Amino acid sequence: MHGHSRKKNIFMYGPEFPIHDSRYLNMRVIPKLMSEHSELFRFFSCKFRLQPSKERTARVVLWREFNIMNCFTLEASFQGYFNSERITHDFMHNHFFQVGDLLI
Repeated sequence: MHGHSRKKNIFMYGPEFPIHDSRYLNMRVIPKLMSEHSELFRFFSCKFRLQPSKERTARVVLWREFNIMNCFTLEASFQGYFNSERITHDFMHNHFFQVGDLLI
């Protein structure tokens, strides 16, 4: 988990695969399901890209060294989240428990 200072909502960062690779869609299943079950999680804020500055992050090392494909960084905004009407709300501690329950 990581706090994000600019984007709103909760979202994930994951590995990058070419669009014709079968892993392209497989990488997106968990984030997509989470977004379907909670307005706190935003699929369209997720990024599936490997930047050179992120080569030593746990998600990249675990993916490359141990072939753990569904290894993500879960990001939660310091700015809160916006609902379906695009109204911004602050996060409360129970919101993080709700998102944690999605992962179980």
